Amino acid sequence: MSYRSKVTVLLLLLVFSTTLCAQENIPSPLNIETATKLFLERNLALISARYQIDMAEADAITARLLPNPVFSLGTIALTANNPVTKKDPDPRELDFNFSQLIETAGKRKHRKAAAGWGREISKVSFEDALRNQLFNFRKAFYQVVAAQAAVDLANEILRSYEDLSELNKTRYEAGEIAEEELIKVRLERNRFETEVEQGLLDLKTAKNTLLSLLRYTDFEQPVDIEERLSFTDISLSLDKVREVAMTYRPDLKAAQMRIKRSEELVDGAKALRYPDLTAGATYQQIPDYTHDNTFGVNLGLPLPIFNRNQGGIMRAETELEKAKTDNQLLIVNIVTEIENAFRTYKTKRELVKSYGTIMGQAEKALDIAVYKYRQGASSLLELLEAQRTYYRIKGDYNKALLDYQLSLEQIRLVTGH
Repeated sequence: MSYRSKVTVLLLLLVFSTTLCAQENIPSPLNIETATKLFLERNLALISARYQIDMAEADAITARLLPNPVFSLGTIALTANNPVTKKDPDPRELDFNFSQLIETAGKRKHRKAAAGWGREISKVSFEDALRNQLFNFRKAFYQVVAAQAAVDLANEILRSYEDLSELNKTRYEAGEIAEEELIKVRLERNRFETEVEQGLLDLKTAKNTLLSLLRYTDFEQPVDIEERLSFTDISLSLDKVREVAMTYRPDLKAAQMRIKRSEELVDGAKALRYPDLTAGATYQQIPDYTHDNTFGVNLGLPLPIFNRNQGGIMRAETELEKAKTDNQLLIVNIVTEIENAFRTYKTKRELVKSYGTIMGQAEKALDIAVYKYRQGASSLLELLEAQRTYYRIKGDYNKALLDYQLSLEQIRLVTGH
């Protein structure tokens, strides 16, 4: 699903955010797809970012509005020398005034266009926030998967030492081995008991991080992750990755839109050199003297002698050049990000493949070592060394799987798709 599609889905899901807030228990089990959907529904950072679109829409509405007309009512007391005062000792004149500002030189058009670009910028900026938030969440999810794999491996090692300990206990009681070998196996088992405890702590920490991103605060509830580390060979080309990034990156779209908006702001600033007109009408009336009523119209025009918005034009033109420069800088940064992410992906992909081959060899070597030890054809030290080698390689393989998966997430991040 593209980021634009995710945005559309998210906007629909936000309607039900109140109901979702009441949900207390995390759904179980979770895979990457269900977890991502839950994240889109519940993440507060995304809900907060969504309000930027509403604020930009409000600015666009304001930009479309015409200036309000002005109506005024005044009264003037006539002087004693006025002929009217001979009939009325306290005569007054009423003045009714109506005026309307008329914007010239397309100011309103440029204001609307700039606000429209601002609205579109807010939308793609939201997509960009979604892009970064999703990367952080999916990274946290796979950290849980990796922590679970580490715990599983530690338990596997512990079980192997328990089995070996039972075997050696039987052989010791039968007088086939010395007590020294029995003690060595017990020491190895005890060491890995602490490894299991450390692994469980790391797993709990990773799960708590995931819960906080999903806006759950009950950290004691179980989190069942059905996802496991695995290798799916995905072939990518640098040219394709670069093409997708230049097409879909929301921050690049926003930078290009800022150039368009800045161009409208320059045109709007230049339009401010031309004064607006104020058209009005006046009606004057002396009560009870209908023959003394007067009508008038007026037209106000400021004279642009000193202020022709020179500073505003200079500022708008400078912002335009800055927007163009920022766009070029972003392109350079994106190209660099793509290059680094793609090289990392290639390296991690080859490393996983290499470890896949080594793992098969290490497992075979361990099986041979176990068989030979059970037959009394090899020493305990040889078996322990084979076990250490196998489990060290398996741990490195799990780490390589995590790094490979994160490199794919990094590709998703730098392409925005």
